[in-house]
Amino acid sequence: MAKQTKEGKKNIVTKSNDLIEANYKTPLSIREQKIITYIVSQIEPDDVDFEEYEMSVANFTSMMGLKDPNYSYMRRITKELLSKVIEIRKEKRLIQTHWLSSVEYKEEKGIILFTFHPTLKPYLLQLKDKFTSYRLINILQLKSGYSIRFYELLKKWENIGGFTILISELRDKLGLKNNTYKEFANFRQKILDVAQKELKKETDIYFKYDLNKKGRKYHSITFHIKSSKKEVVSIPHLNNYEDILGHFMVIAKEKKLKINTTTMKQWITIAHTIWGDNYQESLNNLIHDVTSNKKVKNPAGLIVYKLNEFTSECENGESIELYQANPTNEVIPEWFKKRGEEISDIEKEEHNTEELRERIERLKHI
Repeated sequence: MAKQTKEGKKNIVTKSNDLIEANYKTPLSIREQKIITYIVSQIEPDDVDFEEYEMSVANFTSMMGLKDPNYSYMRRITKELLSKVIEIRKEKRLIQTHWLSSVEYKEEKGIILFTFHPTLKPYLLQLKDKFTSYRLINILQLKSGYSIRFYELLKKWENIGGFTILISELRDKLGLKNNTYKEFANFRQKILDVAQKELKKETDIYFKYDLNKKGRKYHSITFHIKSSKKEVVSIPHLNNYEDILGHFMVIAKEKKLKINTTTMKQWITIAHTIWGDNYQESLNNLIHDVTSNKKVKNPAGLIVYKLNEFTSECENGESIELYQANPTNEVIPEWFKKRGEEISDIEKEEHNTEELRERIERLKHI
């Protein structure tokens, strides 16, 4: 059964870091990049196998920048996309594969079905660690396929704050052939500086860079990644519990919080007990604060610690106000710093979440 594509700005694109770092032997055009990222955003975290991913012809037409459907032109685009090859390095192996294994047009229904190549399963399904996630909306306004590649590479290193890469290696990841922008001055003007301007204008991050020489030639580039510091979007006040849970699980994945659905249910329950009608906004702000603090090694553990603190205040009869987002002033407790390397993230989460579970039951009787 085909999976229908979801609309809206919450779509999350998640790829393994090996796929992010892959070499594009044949570069994807801007339209091809958007097709791939759009379809990737339809994969659910719990999917165990690829499905047929459905896109309406109207949606495809809009994404391609066409006024009206042109099946001949669309078939030419997808045929070209089916031929594109990527190289993925995994330890001592080199894997060459295509993005898609098939594209099916159902003109009578006005839909197109896309199927990923099965070789990509380890790089798109059931990702538990070493992956990169970002909101689809960040790349949809970009006008250069190279800018999308820059964005993905930078998002991988965002939490570190920067990285250095050989110019030759960067060209491989962008899919540039030897005779394409061969002179560095052209590469800098047509690709590097264009990506820098586009990302700062359209996305949630931007970058500055330093050029490093070896002898008389530029040899590598050091990227410094910055947050655009766009205003945090308030979460919608959802009424359906499954929608609320789903929304917070999307946030957790985007923020790379290593928690499961059971833990998130506990967080939502205790947040409702603490903040009442303001629980959605407060929990959203708390998660944003903790994950924005680069000094925190175990953000899930610190969130549980903070919820425990607020629960203690509730047990003492105190009224807890709406939690306001203010990541720069978040204080990391001393015990949390000291114990940071003594026990694992999962052990902390399980221990502290069980304590929260007991407190929820006590608060019900206050």
